[in-house]
Amino acid sequence: MINLIEKVTSFFKNQVFQNTLDMEKNKSISNDFDINGSDVIEDDVVVTSESNNDNPSNNISEEGTVSTLSENVKIEEIPIISDSVSKNDIDEINKVYLSTLQSCDNGYVIGASIRGRSHELHDTPCQDYHIFEKVIDGWYILAVSDGAGSAKYAARGAKANSTFSVRLVKQMLMEKRWIENEYFPTELEWYIEARAIFERIKLIIRTKVSELEEESVEADFNATLLLAIVTPKGVLTAHIGDGRMGYLSDDDEWKAMMTPHKGDEANQTIFLQSGWTSPMVPAFKLGGIFVPEITIVRGMPKAIVLMSDGCERASWECSIMDIEKGKFVDNNIPYKGFMNPLIEALDSCSHEDRMQLFVDILNHGTTACERELDDKTMLLAVFK
Repeated sequence: MINLIEKVTSFFKNQVFQNTLDMEKNKSISNDFDINGSDVIEDDVVVTSESNNDNPSNNISEEGTVSTLSENVKIEEIPIISDSVSKNDIDEINKVYLSTLQSCDNGYVIGASIRGRSHELHDTPCQDYHIFEKVIDGWYILAVSDGAGSAKYAARGAKANSTFSVRLVKQMLMEKRWIENEYFPTELEWYIEARAIFERIKLIIRTKVSELEEESVEADFNATLLLAIVTPKGVLTAHIGDGRMGYLSDDDEWKAMMTPHKGDEANQTIFLQSGWTSPMVPAFKLGGIFVPEITIVRGMPKAIVLMSDGCERASWECSIMDIEKGKFVDNNIPYKGFMNPLIEALDSCSHEDRMQLFVDILNHGTTACERELDDKTMLLAVFK
């Protein structure tokens, strides 16, 4: 049987390197990447005052619609915040901290969170986390979180964001009876529910932090959150912070499902634990993007992908030289020269071999993959 590394070399690299030749020339790949983590947020970017999340008016839209997400439904006790996250990798060779591989809808879902070289250097754990969960056939939840490099318990925050978001989405689907009624919401309805979920997560984490014996503050658990719900009628997404989400349409075109929240300075973003819930008119924005931002994709895509920003240099058109403007621009489009060969490579091997091939590609598939210092998380769902 052909060695998996040879598969990457013979199948993936031959295609991606050719596709990437012009792209790599235009990308801003710097060796002086911030080894303390790329998710640092400056104090002047975030509103620091907090609103009272117990006030239902925080979930009211301009039209006056209120989310019906129950405030009294108890989430089972889970020690997410108090759990320590080991810095020992599951796989010491490939540095895989967390992996996911499942079959679904005659396709598959594959994901990996890989410890970055900067974290090895500083002897810190992987600060990314991801979750995929099947609710029933045709309904799936995907979450990716990237802990802030500057946060004391970033890894724990990423795990909390991912875990609570999946549990609250399942609760919302049950209460709203979307699955039972085969219902697909409007943008307004989804925004109201998504914001309510994000606010609930923030409140839960704040409460749990206050209960800790150790001296901690909410910002010690700063982390982003990317959330996607796949339904038979389309995809719902919501996010706070940076990273990327995209999908492959029926006409084989890759499109973005979010615009990352970024400040005016390099490596600035916002986190779920930040002060975005403060009442503001108009609603709070970062870099011109609403916080949180939601997207609706009608119709079932061929594939969707969520990733932390550690994967974007290789797989996204996010740092392209615009000759006319004389500067690098972010086209915010999944790079088909990476994504298409990735899916073709994964399709070509057995289910048992997919994870090793996937990790090999994320670690060594392109020059950008090999040079990346940050943690890398990619969660990919391919539907047949």
